[in-house]
Amino acid sequence: MLRTDYVFDASEGTITFTDTVAESNIEAIINSTDEILIYNSTSLVLTGTLVGKVFTLAYNTSTMSDGDNLQVFYGDIAVIPSSHTFASLIAKVNILIDNPAIFDYLGDFINQGVYEIAGGMSSLLDGIDNPLPNSLTPPLPDLFTIDTVATSTSVAYVNMPTNFHRDLQFVASSTGSEIDIAESFIEFTETYPLLNKSGKISEVIEHGRKLYYQGIPTSSETVTLHYYRKPVNMVNDNDVPDGIPEHLQEALLVNFGAWKAYERLEDDKDDEMKNTLKYKRFFLESMRTLELTIPSYTRGFMLK
Repeated sequence: MLRTDYVFDASEGTITFTDTVAESNIEAIINSTDEILIYNSTSLVLTGTLVGKVFTLAYNTSTMSDGDNLQVFYGDIAVIPSSHTFASLIAKVNILIDNPAIFDYLGDFINQGVYEIAGGMSSLLDGIDNPLPNSLTPPLPDLFTIDTVATSTSVAYVNMPTNFHRDLQFVASSTGSEIDIAESFIEFTETYPLLNKSGKISEVIEHGRKLYYQGIPTSSETVTLHYYRKPVNMVNDNDVPDGIPEHLQEALLVNFGAWKAYERLEDDKDDEMKNTLKYKRFFLESMRTLELTIPSYTRGFMLK
């Protein structure tokens, strides 16, 4: 959780809390105004000492301002939150990286992780060292949604809903009858090469975020679509990852964020990018666990 009940004295390097505080529960403190990590419970350098309700920092904060916004990450084993907030995920990645130059990008990396996981990655059912190139990880069940589109009377396609992400599963006509989904766009265009058949819709295909259909109704028809939507980006401190199971949020997104951060930091070095590879491997191990937890009826989506 984030503690906001404090008074910061930059010249003295102290944070005075207005309520009870335990030093062992202070996990990390970030000056988000200056984008600097000033305390880390696992660091031998960024230390601090609590006397009563006054926490004295080892970090020299004399050039900072009393009004700077501090993110005080405070943990209590008795009240561990069921979900991981955007702010706490950023803080945990920052602890692993501990480099102010990359801090601004950590939130973007975490959101990128959610988006890539939701969109599908190479299946890891055969192990993280044997990704299946022609098989994607399945969609996240919590991102399943139902929406509608209105067909055109002049062309054989309309845009998919703006939140469409992947895997059109089912299509129904305005009367509730199921409409066949073609196996592939190539097969669809071989059957309807001119895409100009008029009449009742008998077959559809999603391609390039458009819904193609044949025939073309003489009056606009509302078609119901079942699919998996895009995850919603986290923006505010208390936002939580969309669609990611709670028990894997930290393992997946903290390791993904660290992987992408070190990928930038180690890119111009001559070593073996050890941290990049370490956190990538941690992420892939968690990704395989995620894949195994998703119901088998959605696993193993094969690319055509």
